[in-house]
Amino acid sequence: MSQTLGPTIAIDLDMLQTARERAETRGESLGKVVLDMVRKSLALRAPVPEYRNGIKRLPWRNFTRKVSIEDVNVLLNEPE
Repeated sequence: MSQTLGPTIAIDLDMLQTARERAETRGESLGKVVLDMVRKSLALRAPVPEYRNGIKRLPWRNFTRKVSIEDVNVLLNEPE
């Protein structure tokens, strides 16, 4: 079996240990596991912020309930 040599990289020991464990569990090479980890990490890029009228919009959050007028009144009537 021929092996190809790639670039040498520095990797933290905890990450190396995690990659070794995954490689052993999956029956894959260490290089393949590290490459998969890097690819997945790069795919998790932060979304580009949206702007409206020159102002950056806040990120959308799917809240479980809507704010009611009663909620607003409670906050308005709280002592400072």
